[in-house]
Amino acid sequence: MNARFAVLRRGWLPSLAAALLLSACGGGGQDPSPLATPSEAPRAQALAVNAAAAASVTGLTKLSEKRIGRTLFEYEFRITVQNGAAAQTGLNAQLTAAGAGTTIVQGEVPVGNIAAGASLTPSGTITLRQDRQQAFQPNQLVWTFTASGPAPAGLSLALSQGVVGAGGSLAIQPTVTDASGNVIDPPPALTLQVIAPANGSLGALPTV
Repeated sequence: MNARFAVLRRGWLPSLAAALLLSACGGGGQDPSPLATPSEAPRAQALAVNAAAAASVTGLTKLSEKRIGRTLFEYEFRITVQNGAAAQTGLNAQLTAAGAGTTIVQGEVPVGNIAAGASLTPSGTITLRQDRQQAFQPNQLVWTFTASGPAPAGLSLALSQGVVGAGGSLAIQPTVTDASGNVIDPPPALTLQVIAPANGSLGALPTV
């Protein structure tokens, strides 16, 4: 935690303005296997799938197609992710399994921070290799989601004392909560800045 304090002489109480740098740790979510509906697969420009309650892949958009053998083709897709009821930070999508005839060449996509209920199309892509002698089975794609933790949504500060004199010190105890009001413990890294009122006489900044 980095902090800068402007201490008022004559025992005046500073007014506090806190700025959060949101980087949390812990937590995550999983989605077993989203179901897809298109009748034709990698050749389709987009594949729609049913969203699950947690984070899930709700679409695949084909970016490129390359023939690498008599019956083998490689396809590059961009995914669309639908988040569940809780905001998440550092979300990562990993394609862990596919149906017969499909090989995962590259299946990891960093999604990043995503709000509750939000839909996001990250810039990362997946690459699949398909043997066209077998039908592509999008309903066999299995995704695993991990996240660094819940997204902080609220901050309260508890002061060790209400008044501090020149040359004195005080302790600040932050409490960070998520969108549901649950305390995030341990809290994410914070940057706090204390701003004194415009009127008044200021002393030198303390050494932290």
